[in-house]
Formats: sequence, structure tokens, C-alpha cells
Amino acid sequence: MVTRIGILDDHRSFGEAICLALATAPGFDCVGVTTDLIRCREMLRALVPDVLIIDYQLIDTTGLDCARQLRSEGCTIRIVMLTAHAFSPDLQSTAQEHGIEQVLSKDAPLTAILAAIEGGPPARNARRAPTEPRFSKRQRQVLELMGGGQSPADIAESLVVSIHTARRHVKDVMALLGAPTQLAAVTIALRDGHLIPSRSAPGVDHTTDVALDDSAH
Repeated sequence: MVTRIGILDDHRSFGEAICLALATAPGFDCVGVTTDLIRCREMLRALVPDVLIIDYQLIDTTGLDCARQLRSEGCTIRIVMLTAHAFSPDLQSTAQEHGIEQVLSKDAPLTAILAAIEGGPPARNARRAPTEPRFSKRQRQVLELMGGGQSPADIAESLVVSIHTARRHVKDVMALLGAPTQLAAVTIALRDGHLIPSRSAPGVDHTTDVALDDSAH
């Protein structure tokens, strides 16, 4: 049986990264990413996920308020909330009062998020152990631009280098992360703490996703 997951996060590139990471786990299918409550309602009706992952801090409201509204409308879906804010027992208690089953840190390991989705015991602010940076200064610049949704052509323009040089840098970053595509590289970087989500960053454009093969030249 496949568990269908929907995501509500106003930082679309982070939501898409989580979606991609979940899709790699057997038995899980991320059916959609939405950025506000109105579109979230539409997603719930049209795609019928089993679980909703919701961000704590949204643009004009909070995940707590969104969960409360959904529950008041009769929504019975399982809700898990991710937060970049300091975790506390009070937050977990408040979340449960609003109909949220579990609260986890945004840098929780994927295994903890999967356990919460499956209905495991409440995690106590599970966080991924920090990893040491492995990038040169230029590679880190490229990674940050990738995280902002830029294609190799955009990166070439931003760094004032040739498209071939930009593609080489992208491939080097992908190789360091062990990622087959640019989007996968951003997902891994977010997951492992190499890349910090920025709410001003645009979403990743799937049409410019770069594969780690000779066609990227």
C-alpha cells in the first residue's frame, strides 16, 4: 500500500525538495506541493492524499491556523508539521490541540519524517547531525544559485562565466553530492544542511533540471 502525501509550504523549492526526497522512499508517493491554504484545499479534494505535511510559518498565517481551519471544515487527514523554529513541548501540545499529530524540525532526517508520516511515536525535535562543508567557494556559490532555482544558463549569467563553465560547476556540485540531477542535488543539500532555504528564492524549474551525463555539455 502506498501512502500518498501532500505538502503545504510557501517556500516552494523547499516543498519540492521534500517531495522529491519522499518519492525516493518505497511505499510513499508525494502527490502535490501547494503554497497556500486555498490551493491546499483544492489539492486535498482533487488528489486525496493520506497525509499532509504543513509548514509552521506561512506568508500570512501559520500552519497551526491552517490545521485548525481544515479540522473545522471536517478534514480528517493526518497532519504533520515541520518547523524551522525552536522546538518545545508547548509547541507540540499546541499543535495537537489544533489537530496536528506531530511536529518535527525542518532539518530532521528523512527517516524521522517518514516515521511521523506512518504514525510513529512523537519525535523529540529530531535533527540531522551537521555535516562539514565539502565545497570550494565557487562551488558553494553555484549551489546557492541552484537552490534559488537557477538553470546553468542563469548561473552563467550570474557569475559572468560561459555556459560550458557553468555546466561544469553544476556537474561538479552534483558529483560531490552524489546526485543524478540538479533538483536531486538541491534536495540532498537541503537535507544535509549544505543549503539553507531562503523564502525569497524562486521554485526549482523542472524543465531545466540537469542530469549528470554527457548531455549536460
